[in-house]
Amino acid sequence: MKSKLLFLFGLLMLSVVARSQTLSFTVNQSTLVQGDSVAFSNTSTGFPSGQIYVWRFGDDCMTGAEPEILGCEKTTTGVGTGITHVYPFAGTYTATLMYQLSGGGFSSTNYTMTITVTKSLCSAPLGLNCSGGVPENLVVNGSFEFDQIPTSNPGPGAVLTKSCPWTAPAGNAGSPDLYGLDFLLTNNYNAGNNIYGAQIPQEGIRYAGFVSATANYNPNGCTQVNKFREYMQAPLQQALQVGKTYVVQFWVSLSDNSGKATPISAKFTTASGFGADQQLQNLNLGCIFIPSAVGPIINQTPDFTTPVSITEKGEWTLVEFAITPTVANLQFLTIGYFNDINNTGVTDLAGTQTNPLYDNRSYYYIDNVRV
Repeated sequence: MKSKLLFLFGLLMLSVVARSQTLSFTVNQSTLVQGDSVAFSNTSTGFPSGQIYVWRFGDDCMTGAEPEILGCEKTTTGVGTGITHVYPFAGTYTATLMYQLSGGGFSSTNYTMTITVTKSLCSAPLGLNCSGGVPENLVVNGSFEFDQIPTSNPGPGAVLTKSCPWTAPAGNAGSPDLYGLDFLLTNNYNAGNNIYGAQIPQEGIRYAGFVSATANYNPNGCTQVNKFREYMQAPLQQALQVGKTYVVQFWVSLSDNSGKATPISAKFTTASGFGADQQLQNLNLGCIFIPSAVGPIINQTPDFTTPVSITEKGEWTLVEFAITPTVANLQFLTIGYFNDINNTGVTDLAGTQTNPLYDNRSYYYIDNVRV
């Protein structure tokens, strides 16, 4: 009888020891907007001081403007230690804490917590790699997937400024556009069927579009001088370093309804605006047609211009170049068609359009911008 009691007492003691090892953690926030971070603090009890803990955040460490499932997880040693994780994408995730077994592998017991990440009205992922080093892409939201549109209906005009942080350069009244496969067909900004044609995104479900140039034409029997241009600009996550070589890539496609084509340029600058070098070239000579907006030409030498006009319609063309900065603090990237005030580089695709609003202009879709 005595040995039986001792046996039961031993089982009770083992049960108490097992129960005293409790996994737990706290967070500074469990509901947040995309792009924000959560600070996790290990509050587990009953484990040795050198215990190794394994964290999984529920998103497979997906980080970057173009996410990759890296299959990574993070470890910490001892309780009271903290760890921070960025959640770049909206969704509901299960964060899990386990402990490492002495013989290898992970415990079958764990502690979990639900993390709810909502869509920000002006947020895009940081683009950091899983270990938090140099950004994989210096261009935030280079595929235009993150936007301020709360539903699938972008409204009467899907302007690019809804896709943070993209915009037109400071002082430029142009309004590049945003397209999505999930946008309603009735508002003309569906990627597969819009006012300029149709194109499937090169990546994801979004792309942007801009008027690279317009040329003179004669509607209603009078001459209309309408040298309207649009430019797209985004701030970089980090300024380019002097002497370091960077590769710039983006994809463009001439829209179906374009009657003109141009080369495409790119330029890095230290500030958003171009000041007096944004020259107004829009002149109404008494015509019935009145331009709907004013888009001045940026009369500066770009860092790169394609050697010829990009004339391919219905397919994506890769624009790629390398740049080694000699000027410090270059932190803005602008894409469009620079210089050539007289439009001598504009290619005429005569006969492709009958509507003068389209026949006199080149309109490009753009996607997947990377530096």
